[in-house]
Formats: sequence, structure tokens, C-alpha cells
Amino acid sequence: MNKKSRNVNSNNHIRLFDWIAPAYALFFGYQVHKYRQQIKLRPELNHGSPLTIIDIGSGTGALAYVLAEQGHRVIGMDGSLRMTQVARRLNRWAKKRATHKASKTMKATKTTLTLPSFVQVNILKPEISLADIVEQNSQAINAEHPPKIDLIITSFVLHGLDAQQRSIIFRKIKLAAPDKLLILDYSPLRSLVTDVVEWLEGGDYFNFVRTIHTELSEQFPTVEVYPVHRQLNWYVLDI
Repeated sequence: MNKKSRNVNSNNHIRLFDWIAPAYALFFGYQVHKYRQQIKLRPELNHGSPLTIIDIGSGTGALAYVLAEQGHRVIGMDGSLRMTQVARRLNRWAKKRATHKASKTMKATKTTLTLPSFVQVNILKPEISLADIVEQNSQAINAEHPPKIDLIITSFVLHGLDAQQRSIIFRKIKLAAPDKLLILDYSPLRSLVTDVVEWLEGGDYFNFVRTIHTELSEQFPTVEVYPVHRQLNWYVLDI
């Protein structure tokens, strides 16, 4: 690696997202729109069979909601309590709005979707097990028992953590033994606006875009990269 990873205090990072959660909530509709487009690019999410999915760093819950729309059983995890509360509220609102819209237009829609279960938890803590979290929330998402984790997904999370923290998460993902890990995050191509925003957030973005492919190659047997647009990639990994 060309440069030492920036050390990120996870507690400070969580407090930051507790503080900005109300502002992020304003972009929920936009996020849902974009995620609907982005998951169309991944056949793992569109083959018609419902999967049990963990969304690490679920934020406003927009990605989890879009996955639930597709019939998947989703557990969203986030270290921020306020983000978790926002995700629950916005998912309930989105389902209610979809139901109301369908009743007015008399069109068939997936209004019977099972909403994601959102859990406030700091995945970096040694005692936290992904398998245990799925076990504890399997009933809420109508998963079979004992539940199997089919896929783990994370979106715009890993660049905010330092390399050591990413390594901890990768090890926990491998212990959970899903079939695949999908990462939606920055490509190595940068822009001034993104540089400024990520510098203000205080994460490890600048090191992430240089080293993420190497980090993934050291942890997983195959790393496939699919560009979404200039600054965004899907990273697809077999476990």
C-alpha cells in the first residue's frame, strides 16, 4: 500500500452519523430511485428467488427497502441509533405510500412486502456475530429457521472505515459464510466535490480508492469489478 490508512475512531464516526441522520433522511426518495437502478445491474439480486440478505451500514434504509421490494428478506445493520430509527420510520412510510398509490390507481403492486428488520449494532465489536444477528431477527423477516445468510451487501460504508476496520468486517463476513459479498462504493477515479465532502466526513476515502482492490484480493478468492459510472463500482466477491 502506498500510504498508511487514516485511523478512524468508530465511536466518533457513529456520533457524526447520529448528528446528520435527519439531513440524510431528506434524500431517502432519491436514494431509493438510484438503488432501483443500481441493483438492476446485479443478476444475483434479480433472479426471482428470495434471498436472506444482510445490509451492513444500512443508513436511511433505502437500499434495504429496494431489496425488500424485490422480495428479499433483509436485515439492516447500522452503528448509529438515529440512522436506525430513521430507517424504520422511512421504510414504514414508503410502504404506506406505495399501498396508497396502488389503491388509487388500481394497479397490482408488491405492497405485501416484508419490511426489513433494522438493528442498531457496532459490527466492529469483537462479540458481534452476523450469524447471531440473523438468528435473532429471522422471525421478523419471515426467514426459514435456522436461517441461512445468502448474501451480504454494503453500500458507501467501507470507504469511511480504516483498513484495519475493513479487515475486521471482512473476517466477520467470511465467518458468516454467505454465498457472495456485494460492495457498492467508490472507484479509484476522484472528483473535487467528492474529495471535499469525504475530507469533511473524516473517513479513509483517500486511502480506500487507492488500496481497496488489493485489500479485497488479500481476503477473497475472486474479485470482480463492475463500473456503475465514473466514480462508482460494484465489487463482487465469492466467499
